[in-house]
Amino acid sequence: MQSYADAIAQSLSQFGCEKAFGVSETNIHHIRKALDRPDIAVYDFRHESGAAFAAAEYSIQAEKFAVVFVTSGPGITNAITGLRCAREDGARIVFIAGLTSEETDRTGRRLVRETFPMDVEGLTGTTVHSVLSYCVIIRGLLDVERLRQTLVRINRNPLGEVLGVFLTDARSKSLTLPLQQRPLFELIPFPSSPSLSTEALVVCHEVAERFKNKNCLLWIGYGCRGASALVKQLVERYDLPVIATPRAKGIFPENHPLYRGTTGLGESADPRLRTKGPRGVHLLGSKAAELSSMFIQDDWANTDFYCVGLETSEVKRNMPKGSNIIEADISLFLKAVLEEKGTEHKTAYGRMRDAIIPPVPAITKGRIHPATVISVVQRVAINGSECSIISDAGNLYWTANFLKFPKHGLYRANLDSSPMGHAVCGVVGMGLRDKHAVAIVSDAAMLLQSEVSTAVLYGSKAIWLVMSGSRAWGDIQPPACIPHTDFELLAWAVGCEGCKVTDEKELRKALTEALARDGPTVINIIVDPPAVEPSKA
Repeated sequence: MQSYADAIAQSLSQFGCEKAFGVSETNIHHIRKALDRPDIAVYDFRHESGAAFAAAEYSIQAEKFAVVFVTSGPGITNAITGLRCAREDGARIVFIAGLTSEETDRTGRRLVRETFPMDVEGLTGTTVHSVLSYCVIIRGLLDVERLRQTLVRINRNPLGEVLGVFLTDARSKSLTLPLQQRPLFELIPFPSSPSLSTEALVVCHEVAERFKNKNCLLWIGYGCRGASALVKQLVERYDLPVIATPRAKGIFPENHPLYRGTTGLGESADPRLRTKGPRGVHLLGSKAAELSSMFIQDDWANTDFYCVGLETSEVKRNMPKGSNIIEADISLFLKAVLEEKGTEHKTAYGRMRDAIIPPVPAITKGRIHPATVISVVQRVAINGSECSIISDAGNLYWTANFLKFPKHGLYRANLDSSPMGHAVCGVVGMGLRDKHAVAIVSDAAMLLQSEVSTAVLYGSKAIWLVMSGSRAWGDIQPPACIPHTDFELLAWAVGCEGCKVTDEKELRKALTEALARDGPTVINIIVDPPAVEPSKA
């Protein structure tokens, strides 16, 4: 016999889950204890949202399941924003939370942090606007099997999903049959192997003909992240110009001669592209929502659109009427287009040079221009170390506009919810993969939440570059500005290496040392507050 908590932990381990992030309190104690096993590392965070952000970024980087565990009541509500971001960005998360009752109606005395099944079942929905993709209430052995079947389903989904698992503390410690003695139930109908519809195959031929005629622009989104090699093969076969949404940076090498820049927040594409639209645009794997596009598509009145992806209901909301919208797996679609007879001519593209961003002198003495910060990050962290970079929403103007990534997987940002705190906590999860990760964050985000002490406790190789300008959105004047904070001192207070830099040379030295350090570092950068973001200039 084994407890339900042990059965859940064993199931997670069998599906390759190696890390669990959370806050352990009442109603989740036995789950926390069961997760602490040789094949699962458990990380106790200071706040539930920090745990959810870190778990999501670890899952995305490692391409594995990650667990988030919290107590009932406020533990669940605190984690919601992080879980929503995880679902939006394609993480595979198992969210385990406590219940105070298994009953379907509210009877008996009211308990502290009271949470019933009806309170959590409403968090489930079929689109990314809902926090959970699936919800399993553990009341018996059949529900443990339902959990396992759902894990299989999520593992097959290229979009990633969030599974909610809820149980009472009494249920988690009660006994059940060992998993190997369980009956096998087929509780969830599994989708058949993905294939292209007849309509999609017809569009493949149409698109290939357009590519041959050199009158089409390829616009790639985050949904192409599993098809980077196919995108590059297609682009080079037809010499296609490419633009990308911010989350898709690096899917096609940004130092490639055919790359034309980024759309959306921090747009770096040629401004003439907005006023003089292309004849045809092939949108791959993007919903083209506000921060991904800044709705540049609305300015292309005479453009033919072909939009391919798995989230077509969202694409329809954002694209002009009359767009050709095809629901298809990106990799299968690209393979089918590549099977069409291509052009005889093929340009040979040699080794691509590393991107170089020129520094910009600061207006104020003793401060650093944000563009100079980005210049150092490009040279030291990306070109020199191939570090993963994560940016909060406030710094997307700089990171999305300037930074250039030679391959996919090095840049992260959340564009749908854009919550403050995402990057400062997410970098802790990224740094647990035994490779340094750099977060470019605002002083406001760092004051809100950072989990620096958590990074110290577990040796995360997280590096925070704190853009200390004391200005919300870069332009709000006192008294609404952010009070000056000594982040170097705050870092040392929780046992983390910290330093303050006021010029390019100091920053280059500090970042180089941080990348050589086996642990976290906070670098407090005194930036020039009058600097105007590139997209606002």
